[in-house]
Amino acid sequence: FLRENQDQPFFLYLAYTIPHMALEVPELGPYTDLDWPSLDHKIWAAMITHMDSAIGRLLHLLEELGCDENTLIFLTSDNGYSVQGVADDPTFDEFFHHRGPWRGEKGNLHQGGVRVPTIARWPAQIRPGTTSEHVWGFCDLLPTAAELAGVSPDGGIDGVSIAPTLVGEPQRQRTHDYLYWELRDEQAVRLQDWYAYRPHPDRPVELYHALEDRKEERDLAADKPHVTEEVESII
Repeated sequence: FLRENQDQPFFLYLAYTIPHMALEVPELGPYTDLDWPSLDHKIWAAMITHMDSAIGRLLHLLEELGCDENTLIFLTSDNGYSVQGVADDPTFDEFFHHRGPWRGEKGNLHQGGVRVPTIARWPAQIRPGTTSEHVWGFCDLLPTAAELAGVSPDGGIDGVSIAPTLVGEPQRQRTHDYLYWELRDEQAVRLQDWYAYRPHPDRPVELYHALEDRKEERDLAADKPHVTEEVESII
């Protein structure tokens, strides 16, 4: 695809399955002879290395074609921390220490299930090593791609372009009034520095400071009634 489209603007969505269940990988590579707790630990690590190598081949091809400097690459995940794996002793997290500081994981709407890491690489525009605390979601990818392509998406979308953040112009970056999620009976809202969670429509809203209370241990719904009311209105 890249060779066929190297002379024109292109969009490529490349979805890697790994790391994921089932635990399968072509080879264990550098993990073959390591004294690790179980074979599953080796397979999990080899899956990530296998994906990393595939991304490396992609980057090398872009460089070979002469378009790596002006190609924007996003690397991200479709959900937060995953508890998938087998019941080993030690567990994957106890061995790899790969769980973030947030409460929750894939399959629920605590911050650990919603927050994902994202890397953006665009050498012609993004200074290496820079970071951003701008709050955004996948719905922002469409308007971002549209702005960079010089077109306007159809109206009625929820996304906000993050192109200003990418090119180092945060002063013109629009922010979301809020972000909202629902999954089965759960609902969640990110409102400024607040994270609200409701486990079921029949249960009250819980309110936490999104950054200062990463484990969601101090429910401030009763202490911040004006915020709680706004969240309930959003929900």
